[in-house]
Amino acid sequence: MLLADIQILFNNFQEGFLQFDLEKVVNCYHLPCTLNTPDKISVISTKEELENEVNGIFTQLSNECFTSVTLSNSSYMQLTEEITLASMDWKFFDKTNQVFSEFSAFYHLIGIQENDKKLKIINASSHQISNSQNLTTSFSLKNSHDV
Repeated sequence: MLLADIQILFNNFQEGFLQFDLEKVVNCYHLPCTLNTPDKISVISTKEELENEVNGIFTQLSNECFTSVTLSNSSYMQLTEEITLASMDWKFFDKTNQVFSEFSAFYHLIGIQENDKKLKIINASSHQISNSQNLTTSFSLKNSHDV
């Protein structure tokens, strides 16, 4: 069940970025949450703040003529009954099929009780690709670049 929930979450997350679908991406996060890059740490408390952050990412992707992404080295490990750590490597491609961004990301996921239990991102942290990690259990996702 956890594996399927992780795959659903990250397939939706990826689809949201591919479609520039603000609501789909925002729905993958729990509020409050934190977003960390090598340059910035953001503590996000409101949906409006999260939407602003995601729209900023969409603008960057659009400026780079983003067309597809591959997700690799995807793995997770359950830390507690409610908290899971996931890791994956992202590679973004432009319209000339050139990589314009590559990084490793770590996600703390929390199980949220809504209509049924759902996983949501409470912390996303991106790092140089050299920091990529293999956690205890691998998982796979569909890749838009391979389609």
